[in-house]
Amino acid sequence: PQCSGCKDVCNVAQCTTCDLALCVCEGPTARTGCIVLPSGVTFKQFAPTFRCPRCLHYKCYYKLSANGNHHWQVLPPNDATVLITMWSEGHTLRDAFVTTARVNLGQDRTNLLAVDCYATISHGTDVVTSERMKPFQTAMQTHGRNVPVAVMVDTHATPEGLVTFHVSKAVFKRLQISSVNGVDAAAIPLPEFLDMYLGNFYRSGLNHLTAVKGLFLLACGPVLTAPGALAHVQALVTQRKFDFVMGFSAAGIIPEDVHTSVLAVYRELIIRQADQPTLWDVFLKAYTPVSVQSSTASIFTFIEGDNVTSRMVMYNHLSSRTFGLTIRCPSRCDQQFNVSSTMRSRKSDIATVTCHGCSKRFRVRRPSWVHKTKYDHWYYAEYPVADPEWPRLEDCLGPQVERPAGQRPAGQRPAGQRPAKRPRADDAQAGKEVSPGVGEAVLDEEVSEATL
Repeated sequence: PQCSGCKDVCNVAQCTTCDLALCVCEGPTARTGCIVLPSGVTFKQFAPTFRCPRCLHYKCYYKLSANGNHHWQVLPPNDATVLITMWSEGHTLRDAFVTTARVNLGQDRTNLLAVDCYATISHGTDVVTSERMKPFQTAMQTHGRNVPVAVMVDTHATPEGLVTFHVSKAVFKRLQISSVNGVDAAAIPLPEFLDMYLGNFYRSGLNHLTAVKGLFLLACGPVLTAPGALAHVQALVTQRKFDFVMGFSAAGIIPEDVHTSVLAVYRELIIRQADQPTLWDVFLKAYTPVSVQSSTASIFTFIEGDNVTSRMVMYNHLSSRTFGLTIRCPSRCDQQFNVSSTMRSRKSDIATVTCHGCSKRFRVRRPSWVHKTKYDHWYYAEYPVADPEWPRLEDCLGPQVERPAGQRPAGQRPAGQRPAKRPRADDAQAGKEVSPGVGEAVLDEEVSEATL
C-alpha cells in the first residue's frame, strides 16, 4: 500500500477499519516516517492491528512524527453522532450498528447518542416517549445542530406497506380486534410510526439539524414497494426530515445478509461523512463493493438540490438477474421465471436469455431506462421502474431459437471430454490443414451478436 500522507511505499501499515494507510519510522525510513512506534514494538507486530487516527477518534496509542503531522491532515471529529433504533424481534442489526459507531468513534460512548426502543404499544405512548427522549434532547442542546442522525427501523411490514409494532394478546382481546397475519402486532403508516416513537424530535427536531440525516428501512415486507408506500418515503425527504432513505425491494430480508452493505453505507454517510460530490456518489462507493446483495435490489431515495429522486441499485447476476432485473420468459410460458442468460462481456448491452421451461433462446438489449454505473456488474434505474413487464416478444432482437431437447448450448462440450488442442499459427503458415477441434463450437448464427 501507499502512505496516505507522504505517499511513501516502505513500511506502510494499512488501517484495519478503513482504507487509509500510514508509513512507520523503522530502519531506513526512521527520519521520514509518519508514525513513531511505541518502545519495544516492531513493524510486524504493529501493522496487523494498526488503526488510523481518524478511526481512533484521535486518541492514538502511538505518536505522529514531525513529518507525519506535516503531511497528515487531521480533520476535526464529529462532536456527536445520533443513532436511534426501533426493533420488534431480534436485535442483531441494532448491535451491529452500535458496534460500528463505537469502533469508528474510537470507543467514545459520550460521542454516541444512542436511543434504543423496542417497538411495542406501551413504548409508543406520549408519556413514555417523552421520558425516553428527554436525556437525548438535553444532550442535543449541548452538542448543537451539526450532528449527523441515523434512524433504523427493524420491524415488519404488511402487504399494504404498513409498519408493525408489537401488541400483547391481552390488548387484542380487550379491544376485540384481530392481529396482523396471525402475529401479535398492529400496523400503521411509516410517518405515524416515526411520530409514535420519536415524538417531538420527529415533529420539529429533525428539521433544525444541519448535518446529514438518514433513515434505514430494514422491515421485512414491502415497506417501499407497496402501492403508496414510496409516497410516504419521498414525503419525508421532501419535508427535509431526512436527507436519504435506504431500503430493499425484496418482500423479506435476513439481517445477516444485508447488514454488511447497510453498515458500509452507515459508516460512510453518517459517521465519516465522506467528501464526495453528492449523496448518490457516496452511496454507490459504499454499497457496490458488497456483491452479496446480488439477490435483492436496494432502493435509495435522496435529495439533490431541490429534487427528490428514488433509484433502484441492481447487481447483474446472469443466472437470475440480467442487467440487474428479475426477467421472465418473453413468450410467457408456464415457467416464465426459470431463465438464465449469457453475455459476451461484462460491459455488453446485449444478452442471450435461455428459458428452461420452453427451451427457447432470445436476444435482448439492455433497456434504455436501465443505466450503467462506473462499477462493474452494477446498474441502476429510476424507481418505480418504467416497464415492470420487460422483456416482451417485441423487445427481443430477431426471432427466438428453440433448442431441441437434450442438445447442449453452443460452446459446451460433453461431460468427461477434454478440450481440444488449439492449432498453432506455424501450422497454418506451413499449409497444414487446420480443422476445428472436437471441443470447439461455433455460436448459432441466430444468437450471435455479430449478426446485429
